[in-house]
Amino acid sequence: MVLVSTHRFSLNKSASKLVAELIEDADKYRVSVETSECGATIIDAGLKGKGGFRAGEIVTEICLAGCGRASIVPIQYGEWVLPSIFVTTDYPVLSTLGFQHAGWQIRAEDFSAKAYGPGRALAMEPNDLFKKFQFMEESNSAVIVLESEKKPPEAVVQQIAVKCGVSAENLFLIIIASTSLTGVIQACGRVVETGLHTLVQNGLEPLIVKHAWGYAPIASISQNAIEVSERTEGAILSAGVANYTVDSDDERFLRTVLSQSHASALKMFLEAKRLADQNPRYKDLLKETGMDQMKVGANAIAPAMVTICSAKTGMSFTAGKFDFETLKRSLGTL
Repeated sequence: MVLVSTHRFSLNKSASKLVAELIEDADKYRVSVETSECGATIIDAGLKGKGGFRAGEIVTEICLAGCGRASIVPIQYGEWVLPSIFVTTDYPVLSTLGFQHAGWQIRAEDFSAKAYGPGRALAMEPNDLFKKFQFMEESNSAVIVLESEKKPPEAVVQQIAVKCGVSAENLFLIIIASTSLTGVIQACGRVVETGLHTLVQNGLEPLIVKHAWGYAPIASISQNAIEVSERTEGAILSAGVANYTVDSDDERFLRTVLSQSHASALKMFLEAKRLADQNPRYKDLLKETGMDQMKVGANAIAPAMVTICSAKTGMSFTAGKFDFETLKRSLGTL
């Protein structure tokens, strides 16, 4: 069961075209480029390099391994017209679950980062997914997006090159901070991935998903990393939209999976956090129950509205609705 043959195209090569665009027009995209001591190329797209809307689009596409498109468009949500990240992909499982899902955590003594992008296929991270689909990528170069609040130390850069099986000179690292506009766009651009991840967790066979698209409002920037994480997750949860075309005629099963997937533990967490802000007793309760917002968000967040379209029967099924109160919090609106 092969998801994509290595002989058809190289994902890292595909993403390298986007990386080259960032490097060639670094000033225009408000990014900075440097070479590390071991020879790796480091692109700062959200630390000192400020990045922005267009850099956010490109970085989102790199996280999709060049197998998807991302564009920023104005969309109306109730009384607001907001810039939104719109994502399409014809390789939904590979591009989202394989490369855009936060499945590789890199940690060192004083450094941590989430790693996205096609270099993960070389590193086999997440290992279980690439083994399940018997997917193998062969490339002399590796492209990785690191979400972190600081640049990786030299030892970590070398560690990533070894893990990917490439020389340091052929390693390209794009660094984004979660608190930067580029980072916020990339996070909200995971709207298709979060919906598919939840559907698969509830029993949908990933290989039947043939095409996908979705959009979410771009949350407001905050200099507090925890706050901005809540805002980006809240943007997807409250006003994200995702649509999946599947190769199945089992309409009863599709309805069941959709209804089960739409319930989100993150929404319960947000309500608990709201209560905790009002009463210190609830804060103690959160600590006692061990609720971890990052873990809950990674495993339970789903778009506000999800549609599954059967390519065999022509029928579509939709669940969910917008939650404008949560959206207000994602915009930093009182």
